Amino acid sequence: MNPVLKRVLGESVDAPALPVIESTKPVKIYLCPHCNEEILEKHTYVQEDVDHHSDCGKPIKWPEPDWSKVSKWLRPAGK
Repeated sequence: MNPVLKRVLGESVDAPALPVIESTKPVKIYLCPHCNEEILEKHTYVQEDVDHHSDCGKPIKWPEPDWSKVSKWLRPAGK
């Protein structure tokens, strides 16, 4: 940004460099049972009502959701 514009906006021209924040939250990943690779966000497709892993093309079955963590308004009937 232009130094003159920074002064007009009230920002310091020589702002100190700040350290990045490191996140340590746990992340759940899913592995394909056929090729043992991580199933990434857009690496699945549905063919004949069955989910498939795009990388190896084999059919996969996702685990049943924990319905106790889902709002009752979003749950299917009977869950």
